[in-house]
Amino acid sequence: VSGNDTSGKASDLSSFGGTPPLDCVVAVSQAAIGAGMWNFFKKNGRDFQLDMCFVLSSTGQLVEMEYKELKDTAGVDPFTIADGSTYADGGVAALDKVRFVGALKFKGGVPRLDPAHPVLPPIVLLKDFKSRTLDLAFVAAEVSMCGLIVSGPEQARFLCKSQLSSPWAFKASVNVVDRATDAQTDQTLPDAVKRRSDGLRDAMGSDAFSLRKLLLDLETAQWYAPPVISGLSDVHEFRVLYEKMCNIITSAYVQHLLAKGEPCLSYQFTSTTSPPATMTLTALSVSTEPFIVNGRADWTNQAACLTYLATSAEGSSSGPAPVAFPWNWVLPGDIGSIAGVVSTRRAAFIGYLQRVLNEQAKSFCLSSSVRVVETSDTSEVYFNYCTAADPSVFITTPIPSSLVLSFLSQGQAQDEDGLAKTTAFIKSHAEANVQLSFPGSQFVVSVRTYNELSILHTNLWGTNDILKSMTYYDKTYTATFTIAVSSFGELQLSVSTDVQDNCRDLQWGDDASRATFDK
Repeated sequence: VSGNDTSGKASDLSSFGGTPPLDCVVAVSQAAIGAGMWNFFKKNGRDFQLDMCFVLSSTGQLVEMEYKELKDTAGVDPFTIADGSTYADGGVAALDKVRFVGALKFKGGVPRLDPAHPVLPPIVLLKDFKSRTLDLAFVAAEVSMCGLIVSGPEQARFLCKSQLSSPWAFKASVNVVDRATDAQTDQTLPDAVKRRSDGLRDAMGSDAFSLRKLLLDLETAQWYAPPVISGLSDVHEFRVLYEKMCNIITSAYVQHLLAKGEPCLSYQFTSTTSPPATMTLTALSVSTEPFIVNGRADWTNQAACLTYLATSAEGSSSGPAPVAFPWNWVLPGDIGSIAGVVSTRRAAFIGYLQRVLNEQAKSFCLSSSVRVVETSDTSEVYFNYCTAADPSVFITTPIPSSLVLSFLSQGQAQDEDGLAKTTAFIKSHAEANVQLSFPGSQFVVSVRTYNELSILHTNLWGTNDILKSMTYYDKTYTATFTIAVSSFGELQLSVSTDVQDNCRDLQWGDDASRATFDK
């Protein structure tokens, strides 16, 4: 907790109004997004390398020279010369003779982290999402630059800097775009997205859904901050070449990364029909949330979040409007253990759960029927159960800190026949309770079904039990569902079950021995 702000684990979406209603929020910290981009650079940039040298032509123009050609011509590798060397160094004199100006070495991927302090540099910085942009720091495994500052005949100073203790970052503002893609032909889809796509295709057909992705459009990168390198970027005589080399690096590196794939923030499936047992989200919008400290927004804190705002309201053409949440979705202390938070509005989840349970409850709603036919010698009883024409439904009862969904169904019938009459009574009963506690990660479903049956015979001498009134079928099924997140970041629902069996054998009365009932 920072100041008076609470954690997103105590979020309360029910406190917001608006149309359409805000039913679900997925908040992802910029630390998690940055870790994803770190892996993107590590995977897609590691086979990129750029070596380039610059010399002055005979007419004084700055021209490129191959790295190998420079070493062969000058007889020295510029990156082996120490920073700060002067003309007295034979290598500096050799470079001056070939009119050397500067050189760069760049290897893509990610820098080595200090094993004692393996902290990722801030790769992503979110900002107000109205601009649909974020700040992205391009990192690399190796960056080295060197240059020769000539101040007169046989007077020169050599500069050479390499990325060693701290990573160099080339910073840019990058557009966030929403783009359609083909789930069958897009070769860049992650395995989890492919599995989801294949499952939807098998269940509903290839034309039943579409796929869009929210991605960082690297082609729109607006570079605004090359690395500030003391002794290199701040040297006036080297400034022009330094900026030129930074532009060459960023342009070539972006093109290489684009050829490998696009960094995606999320994938969105839109289906024409709702898959069974799925809470249907009808519209989605995207926003950002700064980390709030004592009422002030801090976009530099890695706990700031990218948020997906969704509604389940039917007929919604646009997602919920952005709101100012009075809590921080992710706290700085959580960054190492969680990537974000999923929050669902209580009423929306209960409504979804009611729909799912009501479909299942139909099978527990039974209608009973019984018919008695008595002759001078026998009494025949016919009874049956069938699905109720008007099944019961779950109703919601709020109680402090929790909520109960309850269900009750009863079906009964009675019939009698004959002067010395036989009366039969039958009853089917089903009840269920679902209890959810807030906040919490469990809900318990308990279903009890039991049936009663009795048969009486009345004659001149009184009434006798042929079949004593009793509950002969009685079972209670309890399932405890636990929501958790796996080590792979997948939302999982586990269940443990228990069955309590209180069924009893039918208790026939003494009069039944003189009857012809099929027990």
